[in-house]
Parts: sequence; structure tokens; C-alpha cells
Amino acid sequence: MIASDNVNEGDVFLLEEGIYFQTVNISKNSIRITAKGSRVIFDGKGTKATAFLVTNDYRNCFVGENYIVCNDREGIIDNGDFGMFQNNEISYNGDIGITLNTFSVGNLVMDNKLVCNIQKNINYNGTGNNLINNIDKPCRPCESPSDVCDNCAE
Repeated sequence: MIASDNVNEGDVFLLEEGIYFQTVNISKNSIRITAKGSRVIFDGKGTKATAFLVTNDYRNCFVGENYIVCNDREGIIDNGDFGMFQNNEISYNGDIGITLNTFSVGNLVMDNKLVCNIQKNINYNGTGNNLINNIDKPCRPCESPSDVCDNCAE
């Protein structure tokens, strides 16, 4: 797991191109996580519950320009306030692409591509969040995340 306990508020994670098989747990304010290159992939291989988890009471995080695929449950779970989730491709997660939980307030979810996340691509339970210009593609008939994720190379 990549834990934000190892950084200070306001720090930036610049992720090198590659495939990451861990969860990012954001438990500090004002953390920015973004791809340094064009191919940063968070691949849960169907075994990780979530790629990104923003815990309660944390604010101003930024998660952008990542590929988030094949997690057992959600791609992103947000319990924080005033975060930005932008330009991510979130696909084939076994539960939901992005969850904005009840305590999630004032977040911006913009320009994300969400494809074939079961039960749905975005689960919106918070208040005052803004969902703008996201591409929301359901699974094709008879398609499921396991069709893609079970065939991922080790």
C-alpha cells in the first residue's frame, strides 16, 4: 500500500509510468497524485479492494490522469471534502468506478472515462459534489469485469 503518512500536506506524488498493484490510502490534506507519464496503471487484478481511498476529514486531494482497472470493489472511494478527481480512466472494477460517500462534500469529478464498472460507474451519496463531463459507459451485453481482468498478464 502507498500511504500518505510518508508525505506532508501539500506534497505531490508524481507516479512513474508502470503498473502498480497497491492501494493508495490518502490520509492527509492537500495531497496531489498524478501520472508523470501517459501510462500509469493501477491494476487490482481482481484482488485489491480499492485503488484510491480518501479517508474521512481530509481535504483538497487531487487524483488525476491514472488508469484504474480490475479492483475487486471500487476504483476510487472518497470520504473527503473539496477534492478533484480528473482525467482518470476507471474501468472493469468489480463494484463501482467512483464512490462519493455520505460524508463527501464539495468534490469535483470531471473528465473521467468510466467503463463497465459493476454495479455502476459512479455512486453519488454526498452533498454539493460536482460531476462534470464524465464519460459513463455501461458494460456491453454479457460483458463483465472478469472477462478482462481474469485475462490480465501477471
